[in-house]
Amino acid sequence: MTETTAKHYSLCLIDRLPEKFLPDIATTLESTVRMVVGEKEIEKARQNAEYLEKLEQSGQQIKEGKTITFTIEELESFETMPPTEVEAFAEKRKKGLV
Repeated sequence: MTETTAKHYSLCLIDRLPEKFLPDIATTLESTVRMVVGEKEIEKARQNAEYLEKLEQSGQQIKEGKTITFTIEELESFETMPPTEVEAFAEKRKKGLV
């Protein structure tokens, strides 16, 4: 079976599905686009949306100046520091004391 034939048959099957099984994806004045989506695709879309939201929040934090910058040497030294010292250093850096 060719790809074109497979697409044709899949579209024919989708057209025969009852209305309740076809979620509306986008509606325009002229037509409604419908699509069958598997659970894996829905989960991936949800994860992508969460990731994009985190990127948006990070971008906003950068615009608001809510970031702390460290050198590579400082980051490497954090590997051997106790967590409390790392937090203290980060607080000092945030306040501009280091």
